[in-house]
Amino acid sequence: MFKFLLLLISFQSIQAKVIYVKASRVDMESSEVTSIYDEIKIEDDLESELPQTEGLFISEQGAFAGASTLKLRGTERGFSKIFLDDIELTDPTDINRSFQINLLNNFGVNNALVLKGPQSVHFGSDAVGGIVRLQTKLKQKRPVELSLGLGSNDFREYGAKFLKKTKKLKLKIISNYTSTDGLSSYSKGQERDFFKKFNFYGVTEAKISNKDSLKYSFLTINSNADIDNYTADIVHDDRSRYDQTTHQVKYSRRSFNERLQSDLKISRTNIFRDTQGDNPSELSGKTEKIEWFHHLYLNSVFTPSLLVEYNKETATNLSEFTSFDSRALEYASVSLGLKSHFDNFVVDSGLKYLKHTTFSNLYALNIGIKYLLNKHTSFFTNASRNYVLPTVFQTYYGRGEPALEATTGKSVDLGLERAFGRLKFNVALFNNEFENQIDYDQSNDKYNNIKRSYVRGIESKISFFYKKLKTTLGGSVHRSVVKDTGAYIGKSPRLMSFLNVEYMIADDFLVKSNWRYIGERNDFGRMPSHLVGDFFLSYRMFNLSLRNVLDKDYENSRNYSTLGRTLFFNVKYEI
Repeated sequence: MFKFLLLLISFQSIQAKVIYVKASRVDMESSEVTSIYDEIKIEDDLESELPQTEGLFISEQGAFAGASTLKLRGTERGFSKIFLDDIELTDPTDINRSFQINLLNNFGVNNALVLKGPQSVHFGSDAVGGIVRLQTKLKQKRPVELSLGLGSNDFREYGAKFLKKTKKLKLKIISNYTSTDGLSSYSKGQERDFFKKFNFYGVTEAKISNKDSLKYSFLTINSNADIDNYTADIVHDDRSRYDQTTHQVKYSRRSFNERLQSDLKISRTNIFRDTQGDNPSELSGKTEKIEWFHHLYLNSVFTPSLLVEYNKETATNLSEFTSFDSRALEYASVSLGLKSHFDNFVVDSGLKYLKHTTFSNLYALNIGIKYLLNKHTSFFTNASRNYVLPTVFQTYYGRGEPALEATTGKSVDLGLERAFGRLKFNVALFNNEFENQIDYDQSNDKYNNIKRSYVRGIESKISFFYKKLKTTLGGSVHRSVVKDTGAYIGKSPRLMSFLNVEYMIADDFLVKSNWRYIGERNDFGRMPSHLVGDFFLSYRMFNLSLRNVLDKDYENSRNYSTLGRTLFFNVKYEI
């Protein structure tokens, strides 16, 4: 292994580029990022293309309408965070505060940036596995783009984009409606379950002066679906409704010759969820958040940052199992960061202190070090103390007063990045130890801090570029284990790998194929591994995708259906 690493170091390289997702929330060259990051082009479907990076797994409970949650580096549900541009996607009505990525339409999202490893200092709770930022960089040549999609299982998709730019104003609107009525969520079911979702996303950004700008973002998600459980078809009273609305205002100022970046962001999200089926429930929730961020570039050796945050989560849960009035969790935090770049070293450190009105106060700490052996090769290591806060549901389910504490963790990783000629390579080892983990306590019928676990693994990726051909091969091996029992954590694959091959036949003619292997995992017993491949073709205004090319019969989650061989066609037109 040591000889192999020395061989990699001896080759030539490609140049670093500027990226947007980063621990310090500011643009920087990739050579200054001390964590592993990845950039994924989204040409077709989010849930099939996002796993084209090592260590990312999407757990799906049904083909269309089933809840799909994202996990990074073998961590559990609710341990990774998702953003749409700079809007945080969260759900206070969910048991783990997890956002269901299947509720997002693909139209408009064309890029995803993945930052791996704990990010609690910079992004707070639920960012232990890492973060994913979905980007909507519109590249249309005309103001309006319309889209029509058709596919198997009575799939229909209608979309519209609007983009207008002037010297002082930028307006972006993305709207999409999707419907299908094709297959049962239950894997052995016969009933045709419908799924309909509507997304509307708008961003208005005004340049007030040479130093000041104001940005308003609006996101609404509406979905309606039939929803079966994992044991049987539910023919009647099986409707599920989900509504989410987010408003966000961001004021930005650049001063001192643009060395000081100051951002004030205020956001509010409202959620309503009505679920019928075996366990009917009605939930509503609200998240209110204020962020005040400052970043001062004095010189490459001393670049400090300050982040002050206030958060309030409110939720109401009414079901046949539990009923509590509106309850809230409220907390505030202060984060200090310092990035230094001297000689061949980059050091990124930070400290966060969090004061909670319900639980004990917390702190998070991280230090990342990157050594640039030359402009082509770098070694990095990160060590951190991180946390995951209890949710409203976990806190008040089965009890009148809260008696939980936050899950805390210690993490370390070590890796190498190397680009040489037409190849780019990275490898990372990581270890996460979690204490006070919150889990359902069956003996007391409530959630308690009763679990300890560890997640250890290795991940690697190699990319090959040759003229108009790009090939990427990657994979990860995880051991996610409950310390007290020795059992593997549920729905956490031991082995995952992927292969992506894309060829640009002409400037407007792309052919691509994605393949992903998901290894064995526990889910009410051992689940077998499976291999799934997709094919995508884009020619000018036409897109064609064939998913599950081999028509593989498999289950992502126990007893929930997945798509067989499925064809989708889409046409886009600019006016």
